[in-house]
Amino acid sequence: MEECKYEAGRFFLRGLFESGYADALRTIGDDFFTMLQNMDSLHESFLPSFPKMRAPSIRPVRNQDGSLTVHYYSSNAGLAQFMMGALDACATQLFDLNIVMQHREKKSEGHTHDVFHIYMDER
Repeated sequence: MEECKYEAGRFFLRGLFESGYADALRTIGDDFFTMLQNMDSLHESFLPSFPKMRAPSIRPVRNQDGSLTVHYYSSNAGLAQFMMGALDACATQLFDLNIVMQHREKKSEGHTHDVFHIYMDER
């Protein structure tokens, strides 16, 4: 089921890209880290049109070794793998990055939120 959620996240983003939204996502950051930093602002811009939306919050942290730690907060249960797939699609399709992602802390295991660790190629 977790793999299915991951792939669903990847396919969801691919669908957005094929519908012409890739350029809109590129406007919120010239690189993967900056895009992640601005993701909350993008979600906030949707609220007037979708007032009942419960948008997630993403807080990326750049580590000294060049990897990223991404703190993912969501009131929607069980979507961490979906978000991981969506992030993978963004990295690959928007920024031509090869990433490896690990789910370090899981809200489903009693943590306050999910934490992903992302290793990227040197570019």
